[in-house]
Amino acid sequence: DTTLGDGVYEVDAPAAAGSLGIADGETGLITADIGATIAGGGTLTAVYRVRVTSDVSQGVPLINEAVTTGEDGAGNPIPEFNDDVGDTYPDEDSTEIGVREPGLALRKAITDVLRNGASIWPTPIVLWGDVLVYEVVIRNVGLGTAYNVDFTDELPFGVAYDTTYGDGTYEVDDPSASGALGIPDGAEGLIAAGLSVQINSGGTLTAVYRVRVMPEAIPGSYLTNLAVVTGEDGAGTPIPEFNEDVGDVFPDEDSTTIRLGAPALVTGKDIYCDPCDPDQPCDPCEPEPRALEVGMRVPFELTVTNVGYSAAYDVDIEDLLPPGFAYIEASTRIVWPGGILEGEVAEPLGAPGPELWWPTNATLEAGETLVLVFEALVTEEAPVGETIVNTMWARAVDDFGVPIPPDSSAIVPEDDDPYDSAELKLFVLPPSGSAGETRHAPDDEKERGYARSILLAMAWQEVQ
Repeated sequence: DTTLGDGVYEVDAPAAAGSLGIADGETGLITADIGATIAGGGTLTAVYRVRVTSDVSQGVPLINEAVTTGEDGAGNPIPEFNDDVGDTYPDEDSTEIGVREPGLALRKAITDVLRNGASIWPTPIVLWGDVLVYEVVIRNVGLGTAYNVDFTDELPFGVAYDTTYGDGTYEVDDPSASGALGIPDGAEGLIAAGLSVQINSGGTLTAVYRVRVMPEAIPGSYLTNLAVVTGEDGAGTPIPEFNEDVGDVFPDEDSTTIRLGAPALVTGKDIYCDPCDPDQPCDPCEPEPRALEVGMRVPFELTVTNVGYSAAYDVDIEDLLPPGFAYIEASTRIVWPGGILEGEVAEPLGAPGPELWWPTNATLEAGETLVLVFEALVTEEAPVGETIVNTMWARAVDDFGVPIPPDSSAIVPEDDDPYDSAELKLFVLPPSGSAGETRHAPDDEKERGYARSILLAMAWQEVQ
């Protein structure tokens, strides 16, 4: 290597000096071909340089051997040893030095999620506006020094670099170095820190930075981003991802994944029938319209299920009773995994109807179901001989207090209820007994209905 100048030689007797004349980049057997004369007792000293390339292997030492040749005054080759002159010294010698190569390994993790500045970590779901905190740890697992170390991160669609809580930072422990990543706020797609730092053997670089989930991100999608580390060895050659010579079996890249949540509601309405009670006067498989008699006390079952990926808050349920139906006081029981409402606190607004409204204030996590059971009386004002419709609606808000759209099927495929509403068709028959006779369900039947409501909510949660 002649980067720092050509190799040179110098003879002290007779005095002479010059360049070795070896071409830069030569490998294998190199010959100086000086042709110098050295007087008895004289010395020739040569100084030259070689560069260690990236073709070397850690664990395989570099051994190189130098050999000198010359002639006597008669032009005969000088033998290696000559007892006549006391020459017992070798005409060759070698040097040996070990090889050290760098190796890189990267690990990436989400270490926090901030919502309105407060940590909600750990969480499997994020929402628009949330700030994710990433930590990237890069280690030099080789014995050589890694140079020009940097990393990139491919942010997913709808995620942008964020400096609201400060710029991202990095710190190297050996040799000690630290600073800001310098990535501009709002950067999207492939971001690069541009560090070009040095990491000694066994050293670690730790970078911490933040990204924000933007409104463009698709609810229900998985937000996956990939960080990749790069660096060079002492020869300026890119460090390979894996290197058996240094025991580097660690990936130079790592990714994190978290889901963008969105709640979605699906409703259901039916006449409550206990499948365990053969004497109950209803058939759960009966097609609509369901036949009811004037004077009957009818148990209705309303269900609201959050089929989305994040919580639904402040669940409200509304039911529009058909003409001639009247709510029966103290007949409501509301059950969901987070609570139970019954008695006075469960009574709907607008009773006895026709418009009933239950502001439950319930929270449904992803996959949870709320079951509401109430009873209504089919009065003499009900239209006998006609098919009528009983309709319910459900409403709730997301984490930001924004009403959940009725149709979220574009982002939550499980949402097959485009109106967050359910209908039940009924057919009114005249009373089977004497005029004005009222058929009452047994009290124990009512209790069984409440118990089944609880089991339904618990079973749905287990299935999810």
